[in-house]
Amino acid sequence: MKQVLITLSILFLSSLSYGQCRGFVKSNCEPLLGGYIPTGQLNYSEINPGNKSEFMLTFYKGQDYRIIACADAILPNVHFTVRDENRRLIFDSLGETDLAYDFKVASTQRLIISLIAPELETPSEEEIEGCVSAMVGFKY
Repeated sequence: MKQVLITLSILFLSSLSYGQCRGFVKSNCEPLLGGYIPTGQLNYSEINPGNKSEFMLTFYKGQDYRIIACADAILPNVHFTVRDENRRLIFDSLGETDLAYDFKVASTQRLIISLIAPELETPSEEEIEGCVSAMVGFKY
């Protein structure tokens, strides 16, 4: 019985954590799309410094898209890459000041978006985990 309560507590706390991440994305990341219409799909994850999160998304022919990388302040210098299904690099925001990528799709395709949180310059004693999101919007 004790193990069941502990397991349920862990599941409940982890769902609260993802709920907080979802709220962060809706309020802080979605507005960064500017004049682009959000696709309605929230692509977010919680990661530690030195890790990455990947999402595979479908982009449709003839559409103009914007991808925005957004992260908690606790994860500085997050950048993102866009790759095709064969993992060929299409875009890398490393070194860019703007974490947005605008593009038009010539043919419907699936792309892999990776959000990368570099290692911290000064390691922390405590476990750090922050929310990252790849917001995608489109124009007609």
